[in-house]
Amino acid sequence: SHGVIEDEQTVRECYNVIMGETQRLNRLVEDILNVSQLEVGTARLDLGQLQLEKLMRSVVQDMQGTADAKNIDLVLHMPAKTPQIRGDKERLAVVLTNLVGNAIKYTLSGGRVDVRCLYESGRVRIGVTDTGIGIKPEDQEKIFEKFYRVNDEQVTAVPGTAGVEVVGGLQR
Repeated sequence: SHGVIEDEQTVRECYNVIMGETQRLNRLVEDILNVSQLEVGTARLDLGQLQLEKLMRSVVQDMQGTADAKNIDLVLHMPAKTPQIRGDKERLAVVLTNLVGNAIKYTLSGGRVDVRCLYESGRVRIGVTDTGIGIKPEDQEKIFEKFYRVNDEQVTAVPGTAGVEVVGGLQR
């Protein structure tokens, strides 16, 4: 049995890594396809009623492990009452995940990321703030450019590809 892994725990760990990477690559391809559809105007939104609080809690819960690994406090702030809203649940989840993920990615260990939902005057506003490295004022006007990534030593020290962080590029 030369070259064959017989330890069941090792096989399970390898399988989990492969599955995790496969899912990550699948999401990456979907993101690229979605961006292409948005650019050519063929994207279709799947609008429906959604429970914003449930969605936000789910995203924060999914990102908790990443925050814990970097010793970052990830805190969700929700109003006492959050209305149902109409929107595309899957796309909103992608946007929130990218924003929270980038906030964690560019915040140093021991920092903090706050995810807020504000409901006032019949409008819902979602915000993600962090104690991270931020974006210099001169770079802020360029963040909506395709494939733009801030040319800053603190940013380039963090692995990432501007071309595939298009949604997250709104933040970084």
